[in-house]
Amino acid sequence: MAQNTADITTNAKVETVAGIEIEDHTEDAMQSSKKNAKSRSSKPKTSTEVAKRSTIEKPAPAKKASATKKKPAAKPTGPKGSTKTKAEAAAAATEPKKLNKDGKTLTLAELVDLHAADLAECGKSEKTINSYKNDLRIAVRYFGDAMKVKALTAAKVNEYFDSDAVCKNRKGERRSEITIGKVRRTFRMALERLAEVGILDKAPVPKSDKKARATKDTSKTTTPT
Repeated sequence: MAQNTADITTNAKVETVAGIEIEDHTEDAMQSSKKNAKSRSSKPKTSTEVAKRSTIEKPAPAKKASATKKKPAAKPTGPKGSTKTKAEAAAAATEPKKLNKDGKTLTLAELVDLHAADLAECGKSEKTINSYKNDLRIAVRYFGDAMKVKALTAAKVNEYFDSDAVCKNRKGERRSEITIGKVRRTFRMALERLAEVGILDKAPVPKSDKKARATKDTSKTTTPT
């Protein structure tokens, strides 16, 4: 019995000793793994590893909310203070000019457009109309574009017919008699047309010019013997 008890006690010590040894070995293994982990963490990281880590750790940029873009307002194309858009300006350019047919306020500048519109209604070509407009603009430059037609007199028109504005070109050279006659005739026809349609009571045309015109027309109708 005593011997059995001693064996049991010895076995228990051995187990205890063996258990201590096992625990000691386990603790040694844990301590060595910790040391290895510390040594790995203490080693300097390469640039590749740093870049990989920064790439992984860098948060993805947040998506910006798509804002609806507003179309810019149309810029005015007219003079300062004008609010007309390009479409409105183009439409206004294509609209026919309003012709002034009031004999009390009609100016020489307006007479040019009024006479051109009358010629167009008569079926004249664009080339002919532009030629007449150029002849009338000579009178506009001489009297001024703000000159009222009702303020013209036969004496003033006669002075204009004999002026350098009619008889000479811009270089100061005398025009041909054909050109001078055409310029005078165009202005006279425009004034007489105003009287025909009732815009003027009477055309302010010089009497001498009427006589010359009548003589010229008579010579055309005379038949040779």
